[in-house]
Amino acid sequence: MIDTTTRVPGVSIVRTPAFDRVATAARLTIATGQTAVVSGLPGVGKRTATVAVLSDAGLPVHDVDLEPGMSSKDMVRRLHHRVVGHDDVSERELQDDLVEALAAAPQIVLVRHADRLTREAAGQLHWLHDRPRAHWPLFLIGGPGTDTALGREAHLHGSILQTVHVEPLKDRVLIDVLQEMHPLLLGAGAPLLTQIDHAVCHGVLGHWIKFLTVAQHIQSLSVAAGHDAPVLDADLARATIALLPKTLTRGAHR
Repeated sequence: MIDTTTRVPGVSIVRTPAFDRVATAARLTIATGQTAVVSGLPGVGKRTATVAVLSDAGLPVHDVDLEPGMSSKDMVRRLHHRVVGHDDVSERELQDDLVEALAAAPQIVLVRHADRLTREAAGQLHWLHDRPRAHWPLFLIGGPGTDTALGREAHLHGSILQTVHVEPLKDRVLIDVLQEMHPLLLGAGAPLLTQIDHAVCHGVLGHWIKFLTVAQHIQSLSVAAGHDAPVLDADLARATIALLPKTLTRGAHR
């Protein structure tokens, strides 16, 4: 699925091949209360697919966003805030209170930006997940550095039951997803979409969201000037690419 949190008008949620792989891993992880890792480049749809799958699991999902350099105390405090929902206990009691809350009922913990895990924070996660009464599934979502971050804490790394690596889309799968994603892309032929992808998007749906954002802006300027909204042709593609950030237009595959 693609992430529509960018609020681009007309963008639809599209099921991608990664969705089925995440769903398969999630079913086993939830049934066993173990750990799963979903990794990949930024913008490939790993978070959207995981959140969509977990939202259908029928369990509360506590979404925790990691910051760089988090300590074990930071991890406990962040998890306590998400799981318990209040902070009216002493610093000394936070960890015990969190352990009790996690053991009280079936629930899921989803940690985003797992590539930012420090050894200390990773060790704290493993300690919480390894308590005798703990049976809550843990999902770790992160970028290409996730394997390295998890490797800093051998116990957490060793507890992983499922891994899914989400790759950029390519070939016919990419074209089919794009043409379902937005009417502007549906009206363009496969050769033009392929040229745009090779130039700036590289199969990353997050890059295509940026492309659509700029293309729609150009369309709105044309309409405001009294012209018809341009369709996605070679001219609109060139004008859009010219306004995209250099991180995309330099053409390097990220």
